[in-house]
Amino acid sequence: MDRGLRLFDQGVRTEHRPAHRAQSEFDFMNRSAWPAYVNIREALERWFEEYPASSQADLRARFRTRNHNHRAAFFELYLHQLLVRLGLPPEVHPTPGSGKGRPDFAVTGVNGSRCYVEANDVNKPRWDSEDPLENKILDAIDAVAERQPTRIGLAVSTRGRLYRSHRRSAIQREVRDWLDRINPSSLSPDDFDQNPRLHIRRDDWVAELTAFGPLPRPSKRLIQGGPTKARFQDEGALLSDSLTRKARRYGALDHPLVLAVNTCNVFTDGWEEQEALMRDRNGLWRSGSAGRRQPVHGVLFFRGLVPSNMHAVVAHLYVNPHTQAGLPEELRGLTSVQLRDGKWQFERGNSCGELLELPGHWPGEVTSSRWRFVEP
Repeated sequence: MDRGLRLFDQGVRTEHRPAHRAQSEFDFMNRSAWPAYVNIREALERWFEEYPASSQADLRARFRTRNHNHRAAFFELYLHQLLVRLGLPPEVHPTPGSGKGRPDFAVTGVNGSRCYVEANDVNKPRWDSEDPLENKILDAIDAVAERQPTRIGLAVSTRGRLYRSHRRSAIQREVRDWLDRINPSSLSPDDFDQNPRLHIRRDDWVAELTAFGPLPRPSKRLIQGGPTKARFQDEGALLSDSLTRKARRYGALDHPLVLAVNTCNVFTDGWEEQEALMRDRNGLWRSGSAGRRQPVHGVLFFRGLVPSNMHAVVAHLYVNPHTQAGLPEELRGLTSVQLRDGKWQFERGNSCGELLELPGHWPGEVTSSRWRFVEP
């Protein structure tokens, strides 16, 4: 029987190399023969089968693109399946009775409570730079470990501007000579300030390479973090700005709105989430009339969700302390957080892995009959 649309290409896969630094997330998932990615593809294909047929083509097209569009589509697919498992099968792109625009989903609880759910992925590209000249240099640095795997990882930040291409071999020799002088066992995996640094300077551009480790095993990927631009980023403020933009998008809807947010990384914590909601000047639910008029009734934070951690991602539903409007009770199947007497109170719910029935060793290094996976 023809299954119709599929997220991934069909066929035998033989590729066992790690991802190239600038390779798109979809391209690597689509071509890898590693058992972990066999498992990931099979799970996502099963969830895609349950996605409404009328909306599959749009989701598939976005999922098979690069970077932000791909990550946003993945998050919508994940969120759709999670809502199904919570007993809230969503309507996709419903037309509200008031307000403007069409949120991603609408869900209705068994008691008749209804709300809209809007997915917002604020994850940033992990490897890509917007500058092709910069990418060429970073590719050259990353390739140093391809012929000689190392237990040293690099975190990279850059600043300034490149005006032309530069010799790949000279940059690689500079990095290789520096690495040869570093003993991996002398590195701190946590306190980067104490670890060796190298500055690669070309034109008006500087890349700061910070060594860390030792890695648990030799890797052919040298750049393990970055590139980031050399500036401080207030994660709470970034989240607050993103939430506020989404909240203004739909105006006064006829049912409560829940924003589901995939945050920038797994290191986002509860303090940053709460800052984004309640900070004095620009928090989504700050004190004062502006915060009290806020149309968002709940924010569901996911911390750095990617396919490899979707069994263990931290997910918390924060409830607006200024409104009494009811959300479907089924949403509290996840851990919920509410402000009482000035303190955030947590009510423990199910983990995402439990709801999605993903094994604790997900995605695994062997294929699993649990999902009827096929050996590569």
